[in-house]
Amino acid sequence: MSTNNDKNFLTYNQQMRKLRDKKKIICNGSSHKRMLIRAGYFNLINGYKTPFISDIDENGNIPWYDTDAYSSHASLQEKMGTISKAYTELSRSHLDYVDFYKNNHSRIPTWIMLKVVNFSTFINVLAYSKTKVRHSLCELYGIIEIKKSKEFPHVKLLIGSLHWMRKVRNACAHNERIYCISRAKGRIFDTYLHQLRPSYTRNNTQKIFDLIVYFKYFLPATEYRDFVSELKSMIFALKGVIDPAAFDNIRGQMGIAQLEDLDTLVSLEKGDIEYIKFDKF
Repeated sequence: MSTNNDKNFLTYNQQMRKLRDKKKIICNGSSHKRMLIRAGYFNLINGYKTPFISDIDENGNIPWYDTDAYSSHASLQEKMGTISKAYTELSRSHLDYVDFYKNNHSRIPTWIMLKVVNFSTFINVLAYSKTKVRHSLCELYGIIEIKKSKEFPHVKLLIGSLHWMRKVRNACAHNERIYCISRAKGRIFDTYLHQLRPSYTRNNTQKIFDLIVYFKYFLPATEYRDFVSELKSMIFALKGVIDPAAFDNIRGQMGIAQLEDLDTLVSLEKGDIEYIKFDKF
């Protein structure tokens, strides 16, 4: 059931108009729209999560806790398990904005749910989302695979890259060494790896270098260049204070064949992340 207190989903253009008319915040043009899409409406005014709607044709009317909001290819057990985990994580939250929705609305919006849930639950929500959602995100970030000279959304890479980020993030959270983190199976060979020297596609071991590659999809070109520049500074600082053999061992365990390959990775062509065209959600 819905009540008069429930908030309707707004497109990004409608959000911009609301910011101008009701919040008296200047929000005009493509540059402001790009900022809105990256930060999210509620991040701009309240610190909430970027909106995330379950499918292009639903206009936000199917709530995240309804199994119809997810892919028909996902099993009922998978969908119910994900919804249950999200409910559990929301119920444990004592954040002010979660309590606000609990006390003043009949439902917690999808973008609030995604702000609160664990990374693994977020990945499950995305993995079991409808095909149009996953394909649209692949299109947004340029995550594609080429088969018989045709481009297709690379959903496996989208989900797999997030799982690897989660694994590395968890290792960081537990103060573990990450330079040597690896996984013997499950590596996904993408367009960028195939443009580097052949040694990068000779084995299936996933390493920290794969995460560096994944960031090329999710970061705008200028931010990615800054990221690699800072990473190189840290690597060269380490190189200057340890034995050369030890440094080569660390570099190898990170999955970096040669340090100049980081510059090559930065130079590889990357399409713009066209946030301003992502108004279908």
